[in-house]
Amino acid sequence: RPHEVLVMDRPHECVLMCIIQRLLPRHAEDDGQEGDADNWPTKDGRLRSAGSAGYPYSFLTRALTDRSFSTFAQFRAVLLWAYDMDLIT
Repeated sequence: RPHEVLVMDRPHECVLMCIIQRLLPRHAEDDGQEGDADNWPTKDGRLRSAGSAGYPYSFLTRALTDRSFSTFAQFRAVLLWAYDMDLIT
């Protein structure tokens, strides 16, 4: 998974994933999905992955993994959204 970034997905991953998807560069090969939120891949109303042909990395939430630490260790990076004071300090 050298081209994937894990986005830890509680409790604000839907906001973070939408921001990531919106900010990813558009590419001539894209079919317009990045600009049209109605076409983004969702499950249960939440965006679970973000990516673009014009950007070398894709972003996945842990909901798309088997949720094991050995799988998490395979990702290029992990993106954490510090929403709790215990995570910030």
